[in-house]
Amino acid sequence: MGFSFNWVERIMQFITSVTYSVVVNGRMGDKFTPSWGLRLMESSGAIRGTREVRDALRVTHLLFTDDILIFWDTAAMGTLNVLKVLQSYAKCSSIHLPSVPQEDCLVWGNERSGIYSVHSRYSLLLQLPTPLSSNHEVFKQIWETRCPPKIKIVLWKFVHSFVAIRSCLYNRRVAKNPICSRCNIDHETVNHVLRFCASAKDVRVMLGYPLHMVTAQMDFHEWLLWILKMHHTIKHNEVCVTMWVIWFARNHMVYEGTNQSVIPSYCIDLVSLIPTDSGVASTIQARWSLPPIGLVKINVDARFILNQKKVVAEVVIRDENVKIMEACCKITYLVLLIFVAEALAMIHRL
Repeated sequence: MGFSFNWVERIMQFITSVTYSVVVNGRMGDKFTPSWGLRLMESSGAIRGTREVRDALRVTHLLFTDDILIFWDTAAMGTLNVLKVLQSYAKCSSIHLPSVPQEDCLVWGNERSGIYSVHSRYSLLLQLPTPLSSNHEVFKQIWETRCPPKIKIVLWKFVHSFVAIRSCLYNRRVAKNPICSRCNIDHETVNHVLRFCASAKDVRVMLGYPLHMVTAQMDFHEWLLWILKMHHTIKHNEVCVTMWVIWFARNHMVYEGTNQSVIPSYCIDLVSLIPTDSGVASTIQARWSLPPIGLVKINVDARFILNQKKVVAEVVIRDENVKIMEACCKITYLVLLIFVAEALAMIHRL
């Protein structure tokens, strides 16, 4: 037809002969080319394809993803044979094919009336296997806790990785690097922030949460479901609040430049404010306890001030009579760990 060879060659790159393969017991079989249907009708002479120019290749059909075009000559026998094939297809598939031309219309197959409804769509979605179905159990555990809604929503976001962590921002070309902004060691993922970062590990150890090696390869939603099952439902509120406090401290460091140590007693204080079955807040609150007779208790806390490149640590030493024996505030520079800053403050006071 006079088309350029390069143009024809480029168009032919998008045209292929369809092949199929059958999966049996999870194993994919060899690919094969169909030899029945239109191909059999063409080879037997039941229909004859058309061609644009003399001596060109005859075309019987073009198969697309959601459509098929059939070509045949105007001979009466070819038309009758195609009509028989369409009638057989309509009978096998229970699809009505009109005998006269009609306007196209939309038909919703999940309603007898053929009209779309939100209820039928919702019912269809519940039947479809989705990634969310595997998280149904952990969602149930989260929503059954008595934590404030904002904590439940944050945990839901953690499971889906719908939070502004460095790895997600880096993949979207928003952050310059995916490294954790607290430890500067590993990529900042939800698993890292809430489980593997040094600050998160310290909090979990102080609260008595197990650090089993068998859970190291778990995704966050798998680990969260595992740790909730490990503890009684009374402990679930504390687990969820702890995750939120760790995230809260991380955000303070990233957006405000202050690296706060996550104190376990703060988590317990928040849990004590959660309403109980009676609808009122628990009267059990975390309080400072007396040390044994003859001993003293040392309370220490520290926080980073990144814009000034320093860390401030406070120390209070009290005896069994609640008498303050010593107290001090220590400012240290070039210290990267909260634990080190608190240790230096205690050494300075002692």
